[in-house]
Amino acid sequence: MAMHNLKAIPPKLSLFKWLLAPLQPVSVVQHQALLGHLLLLRPIFVIGDLAYVIIAVAAVVRQPGLIFSAMLVTSLAVFLLRIGVLISNSEAYRAGRSISLTLSLLTVLIYPSVLGLLTFFCFVSQDSVLQVLSATTTVAFAGALCAGNPTFPRLAMAQVLLCDIPLKIGAAATGDPWLLIFVLQSPLYLGALWIALGTMHANLIAALKSEYEHAKRADTDALTGLINRAGLKSLSAALEADMTHRLPLGVLYIDLDGFKDVNDTFGHEAGDSVLRQAADRFRNLVREEDKVVRLGGDEFLIVLVNCMPDTVLNIGYRIVSEMSSPIYINKTHETHISASVGIALGKTGVPDSLTSLMMRADKAMYKSKRDGKGCVTLAT
Repeated sequence: MAMHNLKAIPPKLSLFKWLLAPLQPVSVVQHQALLGHLLLLRPIFVIGDLAYVIIAVAAVVRQPGLIFSAMLVTSLAVFLLRIGVLISNSEAYRAGRSISLTLSLLTVLIYPSVLGLLTFFCFVSQDSVLQVLSATTTVAFAGALCAGNPTFPRLAMAQVLLCDIPLKIGAAATGDPWLLIFVLQSPLYLGALWIALGTMHANLIAALKSEYEHAKRADTDALTGLINRAGLKSLSAALEADMTHRLPLGVLYIDLDGFKDVNDTFGHEAGDSVLRQAADRFRNLVREEDKVVRLGGDEFLIVLVNCMPDTVLNIGYRIVSEMSSPIYINKTHETHISASVGIALGKTGVPDSLTSLMMRADKAMYKSKRDGKGCVTLAT
């Protein structure tokens, strides 16, 4: 379900924003996963979009004329446009490019409108075969929307209305009183669909939150709340997928000097307190988009994105300064440790992997230790 790094250009129209708003609060990452269901190509979309093309072909065969010929051409054009946009979105996602939500929403709303217009003409044609085919296709389309795409209930309901309202108008326009049953049952039918959409949407959101909570726990260090080594693998993959669109990365490899003495003197509980306080200090030095990782023991990693070299170096010096301040292991005792920092900077125009930058920063960190500890070394 996860759609990591899906970039979307948000729509400007308030209506489109409203249609894409989930009924329950979700995080940005969870919203990306929901958008993936809407924006990326899936077989169900191809099958569903073909349905009204088939009806248009049947209408041309049974009722040759300008109207159904025009509907066939329009249906094919919209089908090809829809598939083209979905393929383009999928390619953009794989390449790390941004996807236009406005264009995608327009195609999402156009094709049920065409189906609705086609259904209307089928009903007013007085051809009973076309009436049955178009009505069953519309009902099946509405059911498929609810079952296959409950990610955005307002949008799904808008699609249902765009194809269902013309059906009701067409049924009324035939003059056949029996077909008015379509109109009379509409409130019950649409109400049931909305309830079904809401229920499936709630279940989807609950499953999505559970999935991301589980992933977060697996990727988070239980002691400090920082990213752990498992999370570092996901971070590395995400950064490398997006490397060509960033300034060079800055990587800081940090080792706490004197931490073993704290453990030996005051015990592991005191050592855990030192690690938590160090993690808090590191977090307070960086921006929200930067990543702080606990590699294990007393080793940490900070990954700075879209930072100039001077900024990376400055943060390295600030880490050394912060870690020279006393750390309180309880209300009455304090201890002093320091931090040895190694820094590796990516090169402009040459995308370095996070792994290679970590190796360079690690070597620089050991040079800091050899040079007396509590200092910063820039990898060459």
